[in-house]
Amino acid sequence: MVLAIGILVGAAIGAINGLLVTKLNVAPFIATLGILYVARGLAELRSGGGTFPNLAGTPARHNTGFDVLGVQSWFGVPVCIWIMIAVAALAIIVTTRTPFGRRIYAVGGNERAAELSGIRTSRIKIAAYVISGACAALAGLILTSQLGAACGRYGVPLPAVGERTSSTEAL
Repeated sequence: MVLAIGILVGAAIGAINGLLVTKLNVAPFIATLGILYVARGLAELRSGGGTFPNLAGTPARHNTGFDVLGVQSWFGVPVCIWIMIAVAALAIIVTTRTPFGRRIYAVGGNERAAELSGIRTSRIKIAAYVISGACAALAGLILTSQLGAACGRYGVPLPAVGERTSSTEAL
């Protein structure tokens, strides 16, 4: 259930990005970067700036199994690799064998020509952002499973050696 909720939240954030880009004409880089900071801020508010450790669960509460994504392996291959193979195979099938995939290629190749040929480019772009958000959420769930803990600051680049920031000055 947690995995489905996480992926749905990622898809919803992708939909917000898509709406910002298509309906409000915000530059894609600015929209996605802005929503990144909004989502990171909400995660920090929710967690109080802390880390949720030991996400493996306990058998007494029947909430074990989250470590399957990032730690366990099937047939000697990590589960996260199987997930990536399944997502890549699905992407290949969708883009090569469905009208939606052809529309994605058309909008990505020449948006104006796709629009003139009758493709609803706004819908296709929003769908692409939704899919991208769901994939990003899946990647975040895999990372969280591998680390066994969740924190709103995961994925933040570290400062360069010798570079001083407000967080390193306290150290």
